[in-house]
Order: sequence, then structure tokens, then C-alpha cells
Amino acid sequence: MRGQNRHLMTACQPVHCASIVSAGVLARGHRRSGAEGPAQNLKPLHPKGRTSNRPFFIAVATRSEVKMKISSSYVVSLLRYDPADGAMYWRPRQSHQVNCPEMLDNWNRRYAGKRAGSSNSDGYEVIRVGGNQFRTNRLVWELLHGPIPDGMQIDHVNGDRRDNRAANLRAVTITENNRNMRLSHRNTSGLHGVVFLHRYNRFQAHIVVDRKHIYLGYHKTLIDAAAVRKSAEFRHGFHPNHGR
Repeated sequence: MRGQNRHLMTACQPVHCASIVSAGVLARGHRRSGAEGPAQNLKPLHPKGRTSNRPFFIAVATRSEVKMKISSSYVVSLLRYDPADGAMYWRPRQSHQVNCPEMLDNWNRRYAGKRAGSSNSDGYEVIRVGGNQFRTNRLVWELLHGPIPDGMQIDHVNGDRRDNRAANLRAVTITENNRNMRLSHRNTSGLHGVVFLHRYNRFQAHIVVDRKHIYLGYHKTLIDAAAVRKSAEFRHGFHPNHGR
């Protein structure tokens, strides 16, 4: 890099915009201020650590571009919940909720009233604010019931990770959540805990309870193995939707 672009640029001080960026590689949504100054006290970007007296620019980033510490309660305050479809929608932002007031009107025109969130790689709907992401199901639970107790997870009763209606959410322990899981795409029998063993020409059934494997025998037919497996699920308190 040449000239001032090889120096780290100082960032504005408010916590929501405390990002160190280079004026030569400003991310989308960033802007330069008119302030300039000597670069002697700045950590250089140049691999050899050189500095110079060339001017630098103060780079100011919008909240959406900077990763910052944000509480889930703050994110909830930015959203409106529709109990009919279980979706969260962006509320119009106020001037005190953005670091760059000139971006306020543009943000509201683009996002206010629109559904918030998108699916992540695991199929959960997540909402991103300030470089952080929050699962929508946890935000909805917090909005309706208050803070989530430590160690608890928010389970989707019907297995649809984008269905965040109140009736489809429940607070459970990790163990309880593992007893209401969707069938893995790698499963070949169509049932949790049932596998066909070619060398025995039989279906083997098993179940995992408190991290312990319990074997449920070999069976000639898939129906027999399924019956044994479902009976074990009932005895050990698995959710009826487990394996759907």
C-alpha cells in the first residue's frame, strides 16, 4: 500500500463505533471525517512496521459494520414481535440508536417494518446486530418470558427451526432438547436408533440415555425394531416428536 493507506486509521470513540479501519479500504457504510493528524503515534499496517509523517484520516463506521458488545435485551428493543407468524420485524430506529445520524433515514427506508433475520447453516433463524448474531427463538422467548435461565435451551416443539410462534417454543435442558431431535440426513433406516446390519441380516435397535448406549436387540423386520425403539423412548421420557 502507498501513502496514508498503509497506516492504521484511528476510529471514533463511542463504543458502538470503536473500529480500527484503514481509510484506503473503508468497508461499505463507513465514511471519512475531515480530521487529519500526524501518524507517528499510530500502529502501522506496513509489515515492516514503518511509520511516517503523512496525514491520516479518522474513519467512522456505522453500527451495522462494527462488532460490539450488545445485550440480547437491547436487540429485543429494536424489534416488534408478531405472535401470528412468530416473526420479528425491525422497528424504526431513533437518532440515539445510530452512531451516524446521516444514515438514519436511509436505514429506516430500507429496513423499518421488514422482517428481521435469515437462516444460518444449521437452519436456525438468526438476527444480526453490530456484527453479532442472535437466534430468533431465544429473542422471542426473552421478549415473552424474560431472561433465559443459565443452562437452558429454547426448543422448537415441532422441529421447524424457523417457526418461532410462542406455542412452538419451550425452555428445556440440554438432555431434554436431545430427546426432541430431528432425524439426521445421514440416517438410512428412517428411524432414530435403528440400523440394518448386513452381516447379520437383521435390524439392530439401540437408544442413548444420559450418554449411555442401551442396546435393544436384533430384529428380523424394521417394524419390530421400530416398536422396540419407540417403547424405549416412551419409558425414558423422549418427546413424541423425536425423530420426525
